[in-house]
Amino acid sequence: MDPASGTVNALTDVRIENGQFAEVSVNASGSASADERVVDLEGKFICPGLIDCHVHVTAVPGVKVR
Repeated sequence: MDPASGTVNALTDVRIENGQFAEVSVNASGSASADERVVDLEGKFICPGLIDCHVHVTAVPGVKVR
């Protein structure tokens, strides 16, 4: 997804190394080498780095118990 243009790229490859995104290729061929594992996420979205990154602005503080 390209937030600057507001478009979703249908053919995109994401290469992960050591648990981190190493490369994102838009309009990719979809080919992989023999030592790479391919996971088909067609119709899905991936959103790195936004796990548990929220705040409850209206949360009520806890009550101190004696």
